[in-house]
Amino acid sequence: MNNHLNQKGISLVEVLASIVIISILFSIISSYIVSSYKHSSSISNKYSSVQIAESILEVYKAKDYSELRDLVDNGIETIDIIEVLELDVNTDIGSLIATVNIEQSIEQPDRLLVVQVTVISTENDVQKETELKGFKRNEGIE
Repeated sequence: MNNHLNQKGISLVEVLASIVIISILFSIISSYIVSSYKHSSSISNKYSSVQIAESILEVYKAKDYSELRDLVDNGIETIDIIEVLELDVNTDIGSLIATVNIEQSIEQPDRLLVVQVTVISTENDVQKETELKGFKRNEGIE
């Protein structure tokens, strides 16, 4: 009987308990990693949308006032991001869609145009919009 009390080693119950504890820790850590990946992916997509919207806005602000004035009556137009930004045709922009709306300023209709760029991204069947506004001044009027 004394031989059984002095035996050294690990029992089956101890092995199973340690496996359960390790499994619980692994599931907690893996769920945290998956959650972090989804969150960083969402931030990355939002950052891309903002960058694309800013680039499109700059392209339109660089155009002549008269050229933009001719687009005022067109309303909201969906544009080809790759064409407007002169990107390589193989550039992957994912599911991004961009629209541009040009309106006359209410305060100064002959001097100022409002350029509104909206970039729509779809992630997990959820649409997110990034909207930027800029202004184009008519330099020809003092």
